[in-house]
Amino acid sequence: AAIAGSADSITTVQARASYPDFFRIRFDSSGSVWYVSATVDSLPPAHPLAPFVRERRQYLAYIAGHVLERVRGVRLESASVRDSLRTAFYQELRDDSAYSRAILAPLAGYLSAHGSGLAGFAVPAPAAIPIDRATAVAARFYNPDVILPDGRIGVHICTARNGLFASLGQRDVALEALAFAAVWADIEKPDSTAVAGAAFSAALKHVRELPKDGTDAERVARAQQLMWQELGTSTAVQRLMFDASRRWTGLPFVIVETR
Repeated sequence: AAIAGSADSITTVQARASYPDFFRIRFDSSGSVWYVSATVDSLPPAHPLAPFVRERRQYLAYIAGHVLERVRGVRLESASVRDSLRTAFYQELRDDSAYSRAILAPLAGYLSAHGSGLAGFAVPAPAAIPIDRATAVAARFYNPDVILPDGRIGVHICTARNGLFASLGQRDVALEALAFAAVWADIEKPDSTAVAGAAFSAALKHVRELPKDGTDAERVARAQQLMWQELGTSTAVQRLMFDASRRWTGLPFVIVETR
């Protein structure tokens, strides 16, 4: 549904109805094999959600990938199956309380800070998240999960390949999305300005100094354990998460010092 650009509040219903305008699900084929991906597109400049989507693009991209992982797992050759998956994708975004918390709370905070508002949304009381947990989550996005052709360990930082799926207890998609956005923004900066750049470089050096014996799977497991241990206790990654959380308004959590 189109929303006229103005400083007036928009409604929660209007915000959810706008999801297909920026959350995009795409199907591609190569021969007989079909693939699906989820992305975040820009909105027209006059759209009242355009600045939020532009400034929170990586945060929202993580959420899009998270939803897709929940609804995929079907064969995509049939057009009716693809249509059903697209419907399920947007239904999850609209109806799941975890996604409402992760999307609408920051949106409400953003609109309020810019002289507008999100009518009909009850802003949740922010949950307190210890910095140790936030840092452990952020560390998992530095994922040394592949052996390169030259035998070195390669690192992925993306929504599709991350190590958040085990050993960290109950998941929080909003925290994960913030961590992903913070790590992504930091890794794109020059080393001279990146908050966690030196810590990541040191951890990667240590990973590549590990013995090269064993299977690829064994090498990856050792690399992940070392990388996540070093960065999960890094004061630089702690600062990265503190800084990111304090720059944003409306997050459904607050990062606090660990007692």
